[in-house]
Amino acid sequence: MDNAILRDLMGQPWAILPSALTSLIERVKAGVEIGAAIPRNTARQPGAVAVLPLMGIIHQRRDPIEDMLGISIGTSTEHFSAQLRAAVAAPEVKAIVIDVDSPGGKVTGVQELADEIFKLRGTKPIIAVADAIAASAAYWIASQADEFVATPSAIVGAIGVLAVHQDLTGAAEQAGVK
Repeated sequence: MDNAILRDLMGQPWAILPSALTSLIERVKAGVEIGAAIPRNTARQPGAVAVLPLMGIIHQRRDPIEDMLGISIGTSTEHFSAQLRAAVAAPEVKAIVIDVDSPGGKVTGVQELADEIFKLRGTKPIIAVADAIAASAAYWIASQADEFVATPSAIVGAIGVLAVHQDLTGAAEQAGVK
């Protein structure tokens, strides 16, 4: 297990369901593959509606865990933003649906994407659909659409920021650090 990856996970604030972050950290500690690979998030444009997936763990750029495992575990805010701008610029696209299934993710990049969606409201209808889960960072982003719809069994909300703290005072004392 690469300690750099664990330090990356634990060294920054997250807007994610606590259970999802705990599960991710435990899996990385155990060297377990992070579940089934999520297909690379690509926009679909059936007819006049662009469907943009906001799925898995949200992060600003491609995550080092993805590089290590060779899979996608979620959505990059930078990649999503590029897809959103392309859909807005495409004259054949008359509406945009954000397909949300995410427990949240890293805080970095979320405010910028949320602001971008908010500024684009009214250019074309932007509808966010929570189909399973739209929690924390995912809710933060999706709530900026013109309209937010949730399936009856969807989990929606849970905004908050988490930071992992390790008490290393005992280890420091054993190493002679005061």
